[in-house]
Amino acid sequence: MVNIIKDGDLFAVPANILINPVNRMGISGAGLAKEFKRRFPKHEERWRENTQFPMGEYSPNCETFQSVHKSEIFLTGKIDGVMVLYLPTKHNPKDALSDVDLIAICLRMFRNLCKRNPEYVQTVGAVNMPALGCGLGGLDFEGLIKPLILDMFQNEPYTINLFEPK
Repeated sequence: MVNIIKDGDLFAVPANILINPVNRMGISGAGLAKEFKRRFPKHEERWRENTQFPMGEYSPNCETFQSVHKSEIFLTGKIDGVMVLYLPTKHNPKDALSDVDLIAICLRMFRNLCKRNPEYVQTVGAVNMPALGCGLGGLDFEGLIKPLILDMFQNEPYTINLFEPK
């Protein structure tokens, strides 16, 4: 199920998982990634300990990654009562636009993780998801990202709280 939240605070709405939009270079220097780094330094540290940067070779046509890390996304365990999902939206922080194919693949990885682990879905409960790629990434929320997320998650047994861009 997807709830659209118009004027909410991603960090204030209760959820088991918060999605942090990052780049594949591992630089949390601006936007939400920088705010996540400030608010959740232990999660940032765990992400860095378990991921090598840059994140290997990416091919938008094969939906797989030839990476030194086993997965493009990284979900921290529960630290201080919350889990953070590190989800790449850009290859390089200098890229003008986020990559919608990269976002779609990473969202499918998350959805498939939940499908492969039914017991995990109970842990998921609610997920707070920003408008991926729409802030500093410049993508169109209404025409591109919102339909992608609705299509992918509307019928899932957990709740995605999708926050509209501010």
